[in-house]
Amino acid sequence: MTCCFTAHFPEFRKNQVELLSLMVLALLGGKDVRHAELAARFLGSAHTDSVIRRVERFFDRHPIQPADVARVVLTLLPSAKPREFILDRTNWKYGQTDVNVLLLAVIWRGVAIPLLYELLPHGGGSYTEIRHTLMDDALCLLRAADIRVLYADREFVGYDWIQGLARRGIPICVRLRSDTLMDDWTAQDWLSRLQTGMAGLLVDDTVVYRQPMNVLLTHTRDGEALIIASNAGSVTTGLLPGIWTVLNRDLDSLPASPLEREVTYENPSVHRSPDHRAAPGSSKGREICRGALSRLRVQPRFLLRLAKEVR
Repeated sequence: MTCCFTAHFPEFRKNQVELLSLMVLALLGGKDVRHAELAARFLGSAHTDSVIRRVERFFDRHPIQPADVARVVLTLLPSAKPREFILDRTNWKYGQTDVNVLLLAVIWRGVAIPLLYELLPHGGGSYTEIRHTLMDDALCLLRAADIRVLYADREFVGYDWIQGLARRGIPICVRLRSDTLMDDWTAQDWLSRLQTGMAGLLVDDTVVYRQPMNVLLTHTRDGEALIIASNAGSVTTGLLPGIWTVLNRDLDSLPASPLEREVTYENPSVHRSPDHRAAPGSSKGREICRGALSRLRVQPRFLLRLAKEVR
């Protein structure tokens, strides 16, 4: 650990690197960030009060920024690239004060490891600008090519947000709201046309927020709509377990048999005729979508083998 810290903090003297290493080990052992608790777990015969003063002087003279920690974490992870990332937000109250944290984490062995964060000065959802700022900070530490996919829940949607990620070259796999437009129909319109006994729809190369995406539409076992869109490839090739992690759900809550059938749609956008560019809501655009819906076909093959993917 001292070798790693020496490489990333060349301005630190040897005793400062050793102190930082001892603090990290104490943090892992005690699972507590209070200086007194950390000092009590230091090896050696020094009094706890003396160690506390050393820790306080260290942070006073050498404040460590979140980017410093993120850089070390990314270096310590195995070299497999590109990696999967998660954007999430947590909000709670400290007395009457909102503590609202927007967090970017990297996935490693099914665990989300925090990398960068922004403290929001208000309760509730985040704004597009602050999300882009957080992603720009991440791109100072790694390349867009190092990001296999960014997972996000329904809060993190919108034209400006998705387009901003596309301009930065960051692929996303996001859960959509039921009123999101896919070409000229809402996601709920697509779901309402599921035939009896059918589990869901896999829509390839549809337009969501003016980005070509593959979209999976289905219901969970409790009847909740599940709509996942991705421009990082097929939603069914390993991405679904990742988005399910974002939702803090168990994979067992997915429908059992329905997703063993693939329902695809011959998207007219592949041929990009002038008619397909009809304005959303126009009669011509509606007719094209109805025609596409009439060409739905069922291919009885296994689409998701979640058990194998999770193992």
